[in-house]
Amino acid sequence: MTGARASQGTDGPPGTPPLRRRSAFALGLLHAALMAAAFAPVDFWPSALLAPAPLAWAALRADRPGRAGLWVALGSSAFWAFEQRWIAGVAVAGFPLLIAYLSLQQWAFVWVAGRGARVFGRGTWSGTRC
Repeated sequence: MTGARASQGTDGPPGTPPLRRRSAFALGLLHAALMAAAFAPVDFWPSALLAPAPLAWAALRADRPGRAGLWVALGSSAFWAFEQRWIAGVAVAGFPLLIAYLSLQQWAFVWVAGRGARVFGRGTWSGTRC
């Protein structure tokens, strides 16, 4: 970070480093793994309740929620590719577009939550002050 942003530190809680690309991608993969565990063949449905947590973590830690959302969406696209793999045999040309379209949900969540945290403050959603 350079310039004014470097002197301000991060947008996260004091003393925390900014969210990096690899971390955002890993959070997307974690979201994908938790979502995949909720469906067959694992069928561990409580993991679906935990699946939004990596997205929220990325949104609250990101300096730029749009970019973090992109990396999270790329990581979470593994879930959509796994769950929608049957479509690849039916519509080969449209499969990558479908995966990109479905991954927009994760990008939108991170972007909206990150922007909301900037506008309304990080502690207002949970009732605590970070």
